[in-house]
Amino acid sequence: MPEEDIQNRVTTKAEGVFSWNEFYTFFYDVLTSLQYFVSEVKYTKADKKGYNIMKVRWNASRNVDEYSRLMIRVNIFCQVSDIETEVDGKKQSLNKGEIELTMESSIVTDYYARWETSPVLKMLKKFYESYLYKPTYDKWSMKLEKDLQQAFEEVKAYFHMQKVR
Repeated sequence: MPEEDIQNRVTTKAEGVFSWNEFYTFFYDVLTSLQYFVSEVKYTKADKKGYNIMKVRWNASRNVDEYSRLMIRVNIFCQVSDIETEVDGKKQSLNKGEIELTMESSIVTDYYARWETSPVLKMLKKFYESYLYKPTYDKWSMKLEKDLQQAFEEVKAYFHMQKVR
């Protein structure tokens, strides 16, 4: 059975005027540029009292070798209202409101469950992970942390905001 080891979790919030559709595309592009495959697990949109409320959950995964998969789980909560504004003399539809984004990184090992086919392999798996694969695991752990921070910094730069943990 694949095992998942949670590495880190970051959260940030922003409030102001922005384009939800533009941010959605921008952040998807950030994750894919880091060579992650992004699958949308959930997307809900509800209208409540003049606000659009969007909840999005993505799983971004990257198979780095035949034993490890890097995962970044993304949760986005967005509550906005539509506004019309003028930019460079042109009317533009934007959104005004708040957004909260949480990213959680993890490493999934033995994602094909190849080491679970017999009791002997299960015992060998412990030895393999503890001694033989440890340097590789540490390398992927550092890579995952770097990817998470890069994606987080891109979001902060997009909104010009400060980190909230």
